[in-house]
Amino acid sequence: MDPAPRAGRALKARILVSLLLGGALLAAGAAGLKALAARRAESPRQPTLAEPPTVRTLRVRYGPFREPVACYGRAAALRRARVAAEVAGVVAWVHPTQLEAGAEVAGPGGPALLRLDDRDPRARARRAQAELAAAAAEAARLEGLVASWSERLEVARGEQAAAEREYERTARLVPATLAASELDRQQMQVALRRQQVLQMEAALAQDTQALAAARAREAARQEDLGLAEREVERTEVHAPFAGRVVARHVAAGDHVRVGDPLFDVLDLARVEVALALPASRAFEVRPGAGVVLRDPGSGVRLWAGPVARVAAEVDDATRTFRVWVEVAGTPGENPIPPGTHVAAEVEGLEHPAVAAIPRTAFLGDEVRVLVPGAAPDAPRRVATRRPRVRRLLPGEALVEAGIEEGEEVVLTNLEALPEGALARTARAEEARAPEAAGTPEPGR
Repeated sequence: MDPAPRAGRALKARILVSLLLGGALLAAGAAGLKALAARRAESPRQPTLAEPPTVRTLRVRYGPFREPVACYGRAAALRRARVAAEVAGVVAWVHPTQLEAGAEVAGPGGPALLRLDDRDPRARARRAQAELAAAAAEAARLEGLVASWSERLEVARGEQAAAEREYERTARLVPATLAASELDRQQMQVALRRQQVLQMEAALAQDTQALAAARAREAARQEDLGLAEREVERTEVHAPFAGRVVARHVAAGDHVRVGDPLFDVLDLARVEVALALPASRAFEVRPGAGVVLRDPGSGVRLWAGPVARVAAEVDDATRTFRVWVEVAGTPGENPIPPGTHVAAEVEGLEHPAVAAIPRTAFLGDEVRVLVPGAAPDAPRRVATRRPRVRRLLPGEALVEAGIEEGEEVVLTNLEALPEGALARTARAEEARAPEAAGTPEPGR
């Protein structure tokens, strides 16, 4: 037999055997995997024990709540003065430190800040003093004359009365006892006394008028002296009130006229903040309502107190109305200098019986609460509540029903707490007292 056909048949047989062996191995592997999967499916699952999550809660309290109205404003000094020259002259002296921008100054009783050349005003004051002295001397002289005329007139009137009585007695004795010539002589005496009285009355009237004119001149000279002395006083300039210098407008050697500005000063002890509120809240804010002022960047509380005034009308262009607060203190302690922009919360509408719940505690219209347990520290069940909300504020919801007084609303891990889950309380926060929400403590 030819050896070539035999070799070909042997090769085919080996190939067939290899294929059969490979198929058997694949079948055995698949059977083993299937059996392993079956055994794994038959083995029971071991339960995993999870620790109940720890959450923060808020204990619900119902009560009156003043709704805060958020707004912004700008502080301005209640008193700002531009001190001007009251007399003309040359600036002779300027305080070396206290008349610079930013320096704190005392009021009228403090040291002088600036002096004008006072030589001319002092000369006018001396001249007015001399004129006053002359007028006073003239008035005194005339007073003496009037007093003298009054005394002499009283004597002359007495002599006139005596002459008239003597004439009457002489008339009864003529012609029986006395001659008619004696009656004529007595009549001449009466006429002479009467003429003397008339002359004295005229002199008294004249000197009395002169005395009145002298007294008027004396009063005028007194006024002139007062003006001159005030001019001297006005050459020394003080701050009109305690505050801080904003700017100085003159230097030593400058010539100023009446009304020229010398320096500006601010009263930092009394600062007014004007706040712009939406027109829709115009009937909710009243004088005396509480206000909290904060730094708009950091939110730091700067001041708290009442509303001082409320605008009488709404600005039609901006649809806002203004309220004003007055921040009082001392120049070194006032936390809100003029020009500062502030954020504010103003007490608005009062809601009589609500609980303020953070809006972050809501999942849709539901909140989670913890059902009280047997032990205070034991895990508690989670329950769902659907509260009735009276009003939504930017950060809070005012709930009027649907949650019981004293229940604890869950604030954290809300998505991981379905109905019936267990949870522990890390810290039960007391809800802020609703009646104090809009009643800031003054000065804090």
